[in-house]
Amino acid sequence: MTEKIHKTGKHFIQLFTEENPDLFSDEAPDKITGYSFDDIESFEKLFWVIPQTEKEKKIFELLAQKFGDNQQFVANKKFKGFSLGDSNLSTKPLIKVNEKYYCFSTHLPSRNKFLLFADFLKNADNTYFENNFLGNTNIYSRDNFTEQKAKLLFEKMLPTVQFFSSLKYCVKDETGNTKDAELDILGVGKNAIYIIEVKAGELHRKHRRGALKGLKEK
Repeated sequence: MTEKIHKTGKHFIQLFTEENPDLFSDEAPDKITGYSFDDIESFEKLFWVIPQTEKEKKIFELLAQKFGDNQQFVANKKFKGFSLGDSNLSTKPLIKVNEKYYCFSTHLPSRNKFLLFADFLKNADNTYFENNFLGNTNIYSRDNFTEQKAKLLFEKMLPTVQFFSSLKYCVKDETGNTKDAELDILGVGKNAIYIIEVKAGELHRKHRRGALKGLKEK
């Protein structure tokens, strides 16, 4: 910063606001401007997020949508505009307007980071996404990784218990026919047995709305 000041002859605040234009104001060019959450007129700069590199800009493009892109939020008559209704905000948390990006909720990208990364993979290479990320043929797939990670955590929490994973067994269905089944993790201890089912996928919005039939089948 000191070198930049000597080289350009500019005040350090001026240099700072040039790199952070969301904190600059024409009314007070020599100061760093703050904004209030209840000042609607300041929202344009308050929620403005600026990519610092070309790589960040590419990521912002993947995370951004324009007004009118989220039609599914109002398409379902039964859940039109409902907070748990269908929406693409989980994977498109930024709004792009006039080549600028806005983030009105920092919780959206942080809470949905796993969905975001999965969406990145799907858009980059759908074949890899379906066969390697979602499938069980790869030891590093989402399901296999989550299951092994859960087993390691339980082994740390309960060191005297012996854990086994991916156990095959047979059950009879309602018609009396035998079918294959699998238990994700079984823990055998001196005084207790632990039966653990691991779910790597996110709950669908319809299940969160109370679709009990689909949730039961899942």
